[in-house]
Amino acid sequence: MLTIWFFTFWATILASSIILFGSVGWFLVCYYLKHKYLEIYRKIALSVKYDNKRLLMAAIVEHNYWEIQTKRLNQFFGAITFIVYFIETIPMQLILYIAHHPDTLFEHRIIAAIIVLTACSMVVYTNVMSTWIINAAHKPLPVLSSYMSSRRRVLSVRDRLRVQAFIERLCGPAIGYYCYDLFPMNGYEFAQYLLISGANYLLIISMF
Repeated sequence: MLTIWFFTFWATILASSIILFGSVGWFLVCYYLKHKYLEIYRKIALSVKYDNKRLLMAAIVEHNYWEIQTKRLNQFFGAITFIVYFIETIPMQLILYIAHHPDTLFEHRIIAAIIVLTACSMVVYTNVMSTWIINAAHKPLPVLSSYMSSRRRVLSVRDRLRVQAFIERLCGPAIGYYCYDLFPMNGYEFAQYLLISGANYLLIISMF
């Protein structure tokens, strides 16, 4: 029995450490990408304000660079969100069912409630962090659309095509984290996830 408690103790510490450092790493990466895209947005806004073609082209190149880096990071973080959304959801629903089942002991209810609250907090946390990147990456769109429709721009035909291509890219698929390339991590998809999870939970209750 002492051996079981010993390994349980160290397994709990290991799992808690992974969650803690993973959360900190997720926050730092998302926070950095968010402010990097906002910095690029400020450069674009400044270049539009003063018709600075060189600054505008440099900002577009920088935005494209960080978009590539975001895609590379998504190869790792996208797998994590897939695990959270599709693999951990059903066990968490079962634990939630245990938490309010009449036959569950009080101590077990407390443990189950803590696990469910922690898991739900992690899901909300990862989604909110991910929406930071998407919102910041697409923020230059209205500024550039207004700029291209004005008559005061001083761009050559080649530069206008580059800006137009960049605008079309901002109008296209979301720039940010995806759930294993299935769908972007934004508020709409998170609402869909909650709706489907709720329907599945009602199905679980009806089965037992």
